[in-house]
Amino acid sequence: MFRKNSLLAIWALLLPASFVPCRAEIRHFPSTGANLLRLDAANSLTILSQDTTLKLKSKGTATALSGLCSGIPVALGLVMALQSDGTLFEDPTLTTGMGLITGGMIFGPAAGYFYVEDYGRGLEGIGIRTATAGIFIFIAISVENRREGNEGGLESLNGVNADIGRAVQAVTIMAIGTGIVLISDIIDIVKVHKSVEKYNARLTAGHTMALSIAPTFGGTSRTPGLILRVAL
Repeated sequence: MFRKNSLLAIWALLLPASFVPCRAEIRHFPSTGANLLRLDAANSLTILSQDTTLKLKSKGTATALSGLCSGIPVALGLVMALQSDGTLFEDPTLTTGMGLITGGMIFGPAAGYFYVEDYGRGLEGIGIRTATAGIFIFIAISVENRREGNEGGLESLNGVNADIGRAVQAVTIMAIGTGIVLISDIIDIVKVHKSVEKYNARLTAGHTMALSIAPTFGGTSRTPGLILRVAL
């Protein structure tokens, strides 16, 4: 606590010098901007101004971007697919719906990583999901083609037509692939906050803080005081 006489003495000494800037090296400074504070003889501390110069990223925003960019296209795609009674690549509604589902699941989770400029991690997730989807689609097509080419093949599967059995196999393979992609989606959405922490740590680590102090007169108490500026 400053006594009134002590503050007046400091005020008188600083008056001829006006602003005297100094600099200090800090690491992981928690503030996100510059603050202008006033301390007067009545021990009243007033925030005169504040601005933000360090643009720290939000964990909530990153998570929301990844989740929404995944969930919204998938939801719209499912609605379109369910409304269609045609076949893929022939019915525009079904084709568009499947494209939205695929795009949302493969590219959506990367949105949060791009937000924090972690492009490598975002592209890594896209690559994993694209490769997984491609492999399982290839396997499903191969299984169906092999069965179609097997003229003396299985005629029935537990009383079910061979064509239905073939379709069940293809759908099962695609379901497994979709499950793996979905797991990758969830992992990327849940872990995007770590990229936010790394981004903010890089932004604040080793940042320089500038300090300046000067006498002032006025404020709410109309008494001599000191202005301390903390700028990042």
